[in-house]
Amino acid sequence: MGKTWKTKERKGKESGQLGTGIADNKQDNKQDNKQDNEHDKQQPVNTTTNPNFEDVLQSILSNSSQSIYSKYPSLGVVRREKSEDLRLMVSNYTTPALAGALRDREDTLQLAAALLAAGDMDNLRDVLSPHESKYIEVRRRRRVHLDLTDGFKTRTLEMLRKYLARMPRQVTKAHRHRAAIVLPLCNVDGVPSVLFEKRSLALRKHPGEVCFPGGMVSEGDDHTIVSTCLREMEEEVGLTEDATNVLGILRCNWGEISAITGIAVTPVVGYVGTLSDSSLSPNPSEVEECFTVPLSDVLEKTNWVHKDTDSAPIFVGGPHVIWGLTAYILDRFKQDVLARYRISFRGEGGGEEEGEFGIEHLVPLGGTGSIKEGSGFKKADGKGSNLSSWAEE
Repeated sequence: MGKTWKTKERKGKESGQLGTGIADNKQDNKQDNKQDNEHDKQQPVNTTTNPNFEDVLQSILSNSSQSIYSKYPSLGVVRREKSEDLRLMVSNYTTPALAGALRDREDTLQLAAALLAAGDMDNLRDVLSPHESKYIEVRRRRRVHLDLTDGFKTRTLEMLRKYLARMPRQVTKAHRHRAAIVLPLCNVDGVPSVLFEKRSLALRKHPGEVCFPGGMVSEGDDHTIVSTCLREMEEEVGLTEDATNVLGILRCNWGEISAITGIAVTPVVGYVGTLSDSSLSPNPSEVEECFTVPLSDVLEKTNWVHKDTDSAPIFVGGPHVIWGLTAYILDRFKQDVLARYRISFRGEGGGEEEGEFGIEHLVPLGGTGSIKEGSGFKKADGKGSNLSSWAEE
């Protein structure tokens, strides 16, 4: 169940046709082969009328899929998908840690090879059994429990703060243009959520797009990058600096961010408390509306669209489509921070339900909030998700 704040006034031949030109018959003489070659050069390959072509192609593909790597696919080190696995290792581990792990893995492989050569199968089995898929899956499910059944609490916020502080710092270059945004975590009727804003249609740049509060660094006014995003958030949605509990910096790849925006943007994760109908006052010159999306919907895999590995994903689980830099930062928070936890949400019946991040049966849970009479908002179903939104009357 999400929430929306509208802006108010503020105050031929089988082998020949595959291109070889040689009949698969050892009884053919050299003259026959020469004639076959000449014939094939004059006749283009027609895969639509050749009844054997599809069978041969299917046979090739079938044989290719029977390789040992296809028969026993790798689960990776951290993730099954190779590119994501490499990205997480590079982004979250230091060079000495990766070098030590590589040395340990090489020691294990050499020991396994020596035991195999000696025919010592019992010890070989002991050495390699921890690397079986069933044990890897068990280890990956042993995540720290993040209890969000009653929303964000002091303990859960402290867990997120400590992990953000441990994230590796990226080596950065000097940038002429610097900006900062807040990824605002909040509670709405006891449901842990994320706050977004939709830019005013009157703005010259990116009108009507969904974004996080934030803006460009003001060299004269901002002492730190955190000061920038908190100042901008107060100007845009009316949340004061004192109302925000800054949890830390989300360490992203600045090269990827620069490729999306052309400037260096630093994401700051903050908790803005419990939001109600009167919590926000969007600035009509900058913001058309504010809305929230439950964290459980952010974790739901079916709410994300991935075009290709080089493009930022698209989030479709809220009242508005989220793409570009905002979706990139939200996805990085999901993948790099939330993925390490086993998270519990409140079920629709009020009980506790758990979701293992990254597996198919993760279910979006909307919470059990209700609208207060006379609040000035009406309930409207959000498209494409279980979340509800509030529109101004």
